[in-house]
Amino acid sequence: MKWIWLSILVYFIGYVWDVVMHLTTEIKIEYIPAPHVAMMVGIVLAAITTMRFRIVIKEHKVLMTLNLLAVVVMTIGSLWDNFGYHIRGIEPAANALPHLLLRNGGYLFLLLTAIISIKNTILKKQINKNASVS
Repeated sequence: MKWIWLSILVYFIGYVWDVVMHLTTEIKIEYIPAPHVAMMVGIVLAAITTMRFRIVIKEHKVLMTLNLLAVVVMTIGSLWDNFGYHIRGIEPAANALPHLLLRNGGYLFLLLTAIISIKNTILKKQINKNASVS
């Protein structure tokens, strides 16, 4: 789970960096901004770790599948935003569909990861309790 939380950290560092960059400077670029690269690294790391944990941790297969769908939503938003807009020098509005996909996919991924972590902690405590009783 540490790798999944690391992917969330990297993604949200890129997200906050992007928001701060948009608030402080006027951006007219025709390439993928640096904060978006950090967000893409977080998304790729999230996809790899979620696919791995989906196979390894059988108890959370449904939640991990939903988590993977959140990563797919984030990926679609990122690709659409970067290659549909930024490469052409267009800056879409904050509530444009690619930004909504990125933001809401990220929040859904964060929420599901928190649920999985809590469920995993409870499961480990039950296993330890049963092991100490027998």
